[in-house]
Amino acid sequence: MRLLFIALIIYSQPVFGQFRQGHKDSVVHFNGFFRSEQDPERIQYYGIPKKIKDKLYEVDFYTLDTMLVATGEYKRRNFKRRNGVFVLYNSDGKIIVTANYRNGELNGIYQKYYDNGKLADSGNFSRGAPLGLW
Repeated sequence: MRLLFIALIIYSQPVFGQFRQGHKDSVVHFNGFFRSEQDPERIQYYGIPKKIKDKLYEVDFYTLDTMLVATGEYKRRNFKRRNGVFVLYNSDGKIIVTANYRNGELNGIYQKYYDNGKLADSGNFSRGAPLGLW
């Protein structure tokens, strides 16, 4: 029994550990605002980061019961600053929001969709503020 417990601890470390450079199977935990989180009481999502450019990482976000809820890009591996496209999904896996970020702020096209996939709202952001007609 003790050997089984030790084996579970050893083999579960990559799942519960933090992301390490070059270790593609490491899991990062996130809070409800999609920022990296280490406090177990605040963890709502997890993701496995993939490096896509020099300091740009893409993460698929899953609920703790493995449902895909979002995909997003981050600048740097601390996963605090969104940078690039973020996509949110409903429980059926359909896109409900696409948004662009630059240095952690909404910047560019923002689109919100109904559950049936039709466009509900669309507009632009500049440095976190709505821009023009919506």
